[in-house]
Amino acid sequence: MTRVADLVARVPLLSGLGQAERSALAEAAELRSFAAGELVFSEGDGCAGMYLLLTGEVQIFKRSPGGELTVSVESAPAALAELPLFDGGPYPASVRSLTPLETVFLDKAAFVSLCRQYPEIPLQLLKVVSARVRDLVAGISSVHFEGLRTRIARTLLEALPQALTHHEIATRLNTVCEVLSRDIAALESQGLVRVRGRVVEVADPERLKAEG
Repeated sequence: MTRVADLVARVPLLSGLGQAERSALAEAAELRSFAAGELVFSEGDGCAGMYLLLTGEVQIFKRSPGGELTVSVESAPAALAELPLFDGGPYPASVRSLTPLETVFLDKAAFVSLCRQYPEIPLQLLKVVSARVRDLVAGISSVHFEGLRTRIARTLLEALPQALTHHEIATRLNTVCEVLSRDIAALESQGLVRVRGRVVEVADPERLKAEG
């Protein structure tokens, strides 16, 4: 359980907890692994518990008659499905693994019981969720007021030193590859990025910052 407690401490949602709280969470935790492309849970399913993403990357998405809409791409360490633990509702979105995953699963009933026993746990969660709401508001403002080229530049810079494919950029910006092509070509013509097949590399970070 010491290893699980140490892994739990890596997740930002719970990193501010003391040793007693982390150990209590570890006692209630279950390690679960997923292969790439596997569904972790589906939108509309009853919330069985929360997942702590220890390794790997996931796509959070919603389904519609027109297809899938990516809400976000999350990389470890991160928490998944913490809000339904408290509001009693189903999972609000689906989560699919983009790479092999190692996770810690916390059963809903056990987690709620721990929150009553250790008030610091829900207080820490509230702090992190509040920060996420601020990020969400900023993201909505970005979509509304900023051009696509600016958002592409910022996405590439945030991913450094990793390069991204057209598909990965489109996923993170909730759009499709065809929409990106003209703006990526413009960035390439300015010497800001290099395109190798479907991979887009940052060629001049300082100048790209001015764009993003």
